[in-house]
Amino acid sequence: MSPSKLGSIQITKIKILIVEGVDEANFFKSYLENYLSISDIQILPLGGKTLLPHFLDVLIMDQNFISKVQVLAITRDADNNATSAFQSVCSALKHSKLPIPNAPLQSVGKNPVVSVMIMPPGSSSGKLEDLCLQSVSSDPAVPCLNSYFSCLQAIPGFSMPLDISKAKIHAFLSSRIEPDKRLGEAALASYWPFNNVVFDPLKNFILSL
Repeated sequence: MSPSKLGSIQITKIKILIVEGVDEANFFKSYLENYLSISDIQILPLGGKTLLPHFLDVLIMDQNFISKVQVLAITRDADNNATSAFQSVCSALKHSKLPIPNAPLQSVGKNPVVSVMIMPPGSSSGKLEDLCLQSVSSDPAVPCLNSYFSCLQAIPGFSMPLDISKAKIHAFLSSRIEPDKRLGEAALASYWPFNNVVFDPLKNFILSL
């Protein structure tokens, strides 16, 4: 969601979870509501990680945020460097004069308590797509998936996708009964096995909010 649309948001819950985009919002909506049966967290998509500083600036000016919100959680992908990703979030929090945790998965402050998770948790790089791929590593379609990308890499002069994780997600989802879903839509359709242990750090983070 772009900052220009932030004013149209009605803050309705005491806990807010900020995610990168609509795809991530759908993923977390399914994970929280359908798997964890949690309904007291409002999910707000940024529409792009670079928008976080301005998003926070506008959010904290909302009277409902000031009077109602007790918990503010932020998730974003590690991308190439988890440390840099965390520092970027901390910089945005500092800019908005919000509490700054010392490390991911820690909680700090009061009204709101602030927590940050870098995806996938505990990894030096990667993104939500990698976590989802880990969860289906034993799926019968995965060997075919690996063979496909190995075949592409063996083609002389072939240009591989710049984002191999997203490419593998699309390829994996093309093997499902409804092959045109995005990652978040796949979560809503129960394609990701949320009971897999790879999601445990995520579950612990959400339950700690």
